[in-house]
Amino acid sequence: MEKVIQFIETNYQFIILAFVAIVELVFAIIRKRSKVEIYDDSATSELLDLTIEAEKEFGAGHGSEKMGFVLSKYLCKHPGLKGYESIIQSIVERILKSPQRKETIDEKKDETV
Repeated sequence: MEKVIQFIETNYQFIILAFVAIVELVFAIIRKRSKVEIYDDSATSELLDLTIEAEKEFGAGHGSEKMGFVLSKYLCKHPGLKGYESIIQSIVERILKSPQRKETIDEKKDETV
């Protein structure tokens, strides 16, 4: 028992550091599982920007117009994706339903002001 106490006394800094690292790792895993990461690549961030632009232009209650706006603008920039409208729609719907949506839209509005 005395050796254990001596080990803890001499290595307490490393023990605390290891404990903090393990706690951070657990929190990172929990955050990764609880939050949908949809804004990581340039394609989805471009869709996010178009969705925000549509939100500003059409406002609430014009879902089909906003979706049409986003699809037409995105497919004009990326004509090779014309056969994948349903996938693009599902991504835009995930953006609109995302818990990150309000924060991101508010941040983008602040940037433009």
